[in-house]
Amino acid sequence: MLRFGKLTDYSAAIMCYLYMPDKNHATSAKDIAENLHISLPTVSKILKMLNKSGLVNSIRGASGGYALNKVADKITLLEIIEAMEGKFGIVSCSANPSCLHDKNCIMKPHWQSINTILVQMMQQITLADINNKRGLPKNEQ
Repeated sequence: MLRFGKLTDYSAAIMCYLYMPDKNHATSAKDIAENLHISLPTVSKILKMLNKSGLVNSIRGASGGYALNKVADKITLLEIIEAMEGKFGIVSCSANPSCLHDKNCIMKPHWQSINTILVQMMQQITLADINNKRGLPKNEQ
């Protein structure tokens, strides 16, 4: 079964929370944890990973916290997933083209085609699309 980890699911929820229209300021990890009912250590871990990937900024000081690093319509679902999971690939050879079985594998082109379609779809869905509850990119509606 193809499945993303719980941290990836939580990271999407956190990114959506940071994008809420009334969030014109940095938001603390504690505020996020309380409002999303996710433990503070888990939220802190996710925010650190999102910060490292460049999706959020960490702001120090009394009014500090976390904020999106880019506008929401420039943040893709793929970026959020890859910030948590690493380079997306439904099988190892679709993320890393060198494989011991490369010469004899009849499945590789099929896995790569499926992987390409999934990556393109996740690149089209932005944080703004998710928060607008459209679910599909503008050109798919």
